[in-house]
Amino acid sequence: MIAGLENPNEGDIYIDGKRVNDVPAA
Repeated sequence: MIAGLENPNEGDIYIDGKRVNDVPAA
């Protein structure tokens, strides 16, 4: 997980307009 982002368990997470809460971390 990236520090400073909201908890991925709370709704969808968007980075650059893309939903990333279902994308595995690199």
